[in-house]
Amino acid sequence: MSDIRIGIVGLNLGQWQIETLAGLEGVQVAAVADSAAQIRVPEKGPMTVAGYAESIGAAAYADGVEMIECADLDAVSLCVSPKYREPLMVAAAQKKRPVLMEKPMACCTAQGERFAKIAADAGILFMMEYPLRYYPAMVKLKSLLDDGPLGKALSVTGELQASHRPGKDHWLWDPENGNGYLNECITHLYDTMCFLCGAPRKVFASGGNYWGPADMAASAAAVIEFENGSSAAINGGGLGSSAFGVPMYVHVYAENGEALVTGPTWMYDRIEWALTGDSEKSLEEFDLPPRRQIMRYSMEHFLQSVRNQTPPTCGAEDGLNAMRIVDGLKESIAAGQAVELL
Repeated sequence: MSDIRIGIVGLNLGQWQIETLAGLEGVQVAAVADSAAQIRVPEKGPMTVAGYAESIGAAAYADGVEMIECADLDAVSLCVSPKYREPLMVAAAQKKRPVLMEKPMACCTAQGERFAKIAADAGILFMMEYPLRYYPAMVKLKSLLDDGPLGKALSVTGELQASHRPGKDHWLWDPENGNGYLNECITHLYDTMCFLCGAPRKVFASGGNYWGPADMAASAAAVIEFENGSSAAINGGGLGSSAFGVPMYVHVYAENGEALVTGPTWMYDRIEWALTGDSEKSLEEFDLPPRRQIMRYSMEHFLQSVRNQTPPTCGAEDGLNAMRIVDGLKESIAAGQAVELL
């Protein structure tokens, strides 16, 4: 197959994807779209969309729907925020274009279900861009669980406390767009828990706004129960300090032992594990890609799925599981009690 021709809508995070794709084989960024008059490009400053597109050898569009309808593409990546995705999904479905969707899937579960239905009805390949589950340390952890030597995950703890604090007028706080910090940022943690434990069944959460808008939690501690009987205790939000570099961890206590995955700057680079009777731990460490190429492994998987016409391992139902947790967290915080998710 010749190079996969991909079109990217949204050139804020979209630039990160373009930088990532530049280092991968078998792919060409054929078109980009953004409605902004100018975008800011690292080391180059403000540029028009047309000027930026020319610099990377892509066609430029001011409208994402027009790009999907008119450009010669094999796949589409949606890097715009949830509020603007539905017409793009419809256009991609009509053109039968595979879609890579930036996290979170939607502003709420109901919107995510509409996106999932559009993709399913059209029979198009659809992948959620949750990069952390594709990191080698996390892939190794998954291989150790279930049919691996550690067996089923029983009790999991995890943390992601970021330091980014957007102002009250940022789109992240718009209920019909980012719908809060937990949805836009900490969704990574919720997806990781679902990746390890499966579909979530119930959540009980406590949290607050602390520094954000008064009607939305900026951090929450929660216990999640999963359909397979496992449980997770997690702490996520925006209470971190930049000096700590956003460290993350996931600690799994399984049937036959335990494992700990850690890493800095939103990326995992280390796993330790041992069986119950072991006297020493095993350790593997991995090199990290540049911060702006955080999606390297997930994009490799998307390209492989498009090339082989095989379903990705992070599809619509995975996106919906994370959305269900977010909606459940908010409901639980407001009600002060556990919330059933399914």
